[in-house]
Amino acid sequence: MEDKYTGVFSHKFPLKTGLSKDMVHYLIKNETVDVISFCQQEFKGKSGKALKYLEFTEIVHPGFRQGFDILCNHLGLIVQEPKCVIYSNFWVAKPEVYHEYVNTILIPAVEFLEREENKWFTWKDSGYKGLPKDQLKLYTELDYYPMITFLTERLPSVWIDNKGLTFKILNKL
Repeated sequence: MEDKYTGVFSHKFPLKTGLSKDMVHYLIKNETVDVISFCQQEFKGKSGKALKYLEFTEIVHPGFRQGFDILCNHLGLIVQEPKCVIYSNFWVAKPEVYHEYVNTILIPAVEFLEREENKWFTWKDSGYKGLPKDQLKLYTELDYYPMITFLTERLPSVWIDNKGLTFKILNKL
């Protein structure tokens, strides 16, 4: 990524977003905002009704919101529907912003979520259906996707709003 922005992407980023490395460079080339999200911003329930992001998350990962509220309270974040939706690490930020997020939010969040007394909500089955169970077990030794993944994945969105950072949504050319 250009020196102006830092981000960590999955190898599935191009497949899931339709954006290549060159396209991302093109999209961010002249940007000056603190954060850029490459995520879709609209979510629909099974009925086709538009849902808010955290509402949608609670439906697809039952029990998410209770744990997320506990986590955000611990981190001093006010939970509200985010204006800038981020998931799957499909975002970049100015290096100083990204480093601040990692050091003041992500690391403390993981340390908190790994505590024994929090395992009741961090290691809860998220209901996510990714890999078939036998493959998931082979690669991770887990029988299900734990909630901790989705708790940490939703943090940037809430943090951005709490910090009042500038952002853009750039998910297509």
